[in-house]
Amino acid sequence: MTDRTGILGRLTLLVATGRRTQPLADRLAAACREMLQVNGVSLTIEVVTANRLTLAATDQVAAALEQLQDVMEEGPCWDAYLTGVPQMTNLTEGDDERWPRFAPAARQAVGQRAVYGLPMRPEQDTLGVLSVHLAEFTELPRGLDDALFLADTVGAALLLDPQQHDKYGMAGPWSRRSAIHQATGMIIAQLSLPAPDALAIMRAHAFAHNTTLDDIADQLISRRLDFGKDLE
Repeated sequence: MTDRTGILGRLTLLVATGRRTQPLADRLAAACREMLQVNGVSLTIEVVTANRLTLAATDQVAAALEQLQDVMEEGPCWDAYLTGVPQMTNLTEGDDERWPRFAPAARQAVGQRAVYGLPMRPEQDTLGVLSVHLAEFTELPRGLDDALFLADTVGAALLLDPQQHDKYGMAGPWSRRSAIHQATGMIIAQLSLPAPDALAIMRAHAFAHNTTLDDIADQLISRRLDFGKDLE
């Protein structure tokens, strides 16, 4: 059974203690690489649309795999986004029929390795894909269920309402509510995070506990939830 509380706590700690000069997406990707015990990770949103964007890649191999899929318009990341189902390949010649452009090019660029495309589905629709690679042909060390939960949680942390952003980079009309602002300020004080990162942590906790931002804010304000103490 997936340890949601443990995964969420570890993700929050790694994001909070990561290099503060790095963007949030880079710290999330680095956290995923450590938590999933893989060689590399990339985070890509709107994979098959004109707005496709790779937000972060932890290493050159991860970046190369994303660039190839962008150019070739096929691969495990594409299929994971289109189907909402995780994809896996070892980049063998057996994949040439499935991805006739991507598979041969990927083998030439990075060699044979295990590649997983994990859809990020914090809501009903797929937001993007968390892609991981391993140097050896193996199953995910932390297991597929944990990896998919982490992908969804990272998606929740990255999810922004495109309608509007305030001066702190907070998204959506709920960001104007005083309780959300107060709770965000408490996380900033507890973890020394910038406001957008603090709000991302709140979104991730709300998703992981199947609750609302208002509820997480209420827990913080009433001191039932304290990241400064809970992550020590």
